[in-house]
Amino acid sequence: MMKNLFRSFYELEKAELEEVLQDEKTIFIFDTNVLLNLYQYSSNTRGDFFNVLEFIQDKSWLPFHVVLEYSKRRLFVIRNEKKIFSEINKKVADIEKKVNDDFKEFKFGTRNPLLESSFKEFQSGFLDLLKKFKENINQADERQPCVRSDDKIRRKIESIFGGKIGTEFKQTVLDEIYEQGKDRFDKKIPPGYEDRSKERDDDNDFTFNGLNYKRSYGDLIIWKQIIEYCKNNNNEIKNVIFITDDVKEDWWNIIQSNGKKRIGARYELKNEIYMETEIEYFHMYNTSEFMKGVSVIMNNRDNVQSKINDSSIEEISSFSDRNILELEKERFLEMIRYREEIEREREDLEREHNILEMMRHREEIEREDLERERFLEMMRHREEIEREDLERERFLDMIRHQEEIEREDLERERFLDMIRHREEIEREDLERERFLDMIRHQEE
Repeated sequence: MMKNLFRSFYELEKAELEEVLQDEKTIFIFDTNVLLNLYQYSSNTRGDFFNVLEFIQDKSWLPFHVVLEYSKRRLFVIRNEKKIFSEINKKVADIEKKVNDDFKEFKFGTRNPLLESSFKEFQSGFLDLLKKFKENINQADERQPCVRSDDKIRRKIESIFGGKIGTEFKQTVLDEIYEQGKDRFDKKIPPGYEDRSKERDDDNDFTFNGLNYKRSYGDLIIWKQIIEYCKNNNNEIKNVIFITDDVKEDWWNIIQSNGKKRIGARYELKNEIYMETEIEYFHMYNTSEFMKGVSVIMNNRDNVQSKINDSSIEEISSFSDRNILELEKERFLEMIRYREEIEREREDLEREHNILEMMRHREEIEREDLERERFLEMMRHREEIEREDLERERFLDMIRHQEEIEREDLERERFLDMIRHREEIEREDLERERFLDMIRHQEE
């Protein structure tokens, strides 16, 4: 009863898993990285992998978004693999040059003929080994697909999964996933939240078939397509085996116990698919575990001609280990990039703060200059008024002085008039007196 209630926290026992692998209603679903990693395996390992796929061919399926991501990234993976051979050849050429040139300065022929003979023997043997190694490199390079060659790996994938590819989501569904994804990522609900950093990449957004896609939500789209496929085929699907070489914690339950231990799929994933569909079991493999599990069944079947080599499983297993190391390295680099980005943002904020402070200081100075100018203008205006008042007062004084002068002149003129009038009167009086004197004289 407890196991039924909390089956999301339980892992399948070995016997149960073997039954699930052989159940006709078990569907095998593959992640994008499983297909892309085929370009990095040796031809023998790749052949064994395809033998396993052909063994379960009728029970295999690919989400539409897996094929879209594979198609979009295939050429980049091929290019990078070809680039490795160029880098190896460059290293070999550097080694060859060192062997041929770096010992010349010792002049073994003149200093020590015995060493000269020994060195030539070493040089000849070493260069023969190097020549054979270069031939092996060139042969491996020729077998490796290039961006313009016929891609036999893709043709093989097409032949196995030709009619077993899911349908594309409509834009409304994709937009709903993007909206849900924001909340899921904030709450660290798997899968995909570890890819949130892709949102900052220039190639995060792309279009296909007129639909808008976001790389940061690729894992969530694949997960939703898996659930949708199971819901639409409830009567035909009983168990789901998802094979992925993704090693991040947004797919796997990773526990720190004397190092990191990967203990099955995240319980949130199992709980979600159990709630949304009617499947009984959801289990996750990486490629090496998948090869190991299915190869046991294949190798025990008499009617199966192709047997899986242990070396192939070991190669894929070592490749998975390298993926884990590369993830740790990438996480470390991502942490460094994140710290650098925070430091840049801090410096930008500090620079902006300094600029704002400088601008505020400048505005303060401008305000002070403006206030000073206004004050000086007020002072000049006040002085101008005072000058005008002074000029007015001077003018009024001048007017008053002029009036005073005029009054004095008027008084003087009046006084003179009065004096003249008095003199006139006196003359008249004198004339009268003379006249009267004359009259009196005559009368006498």
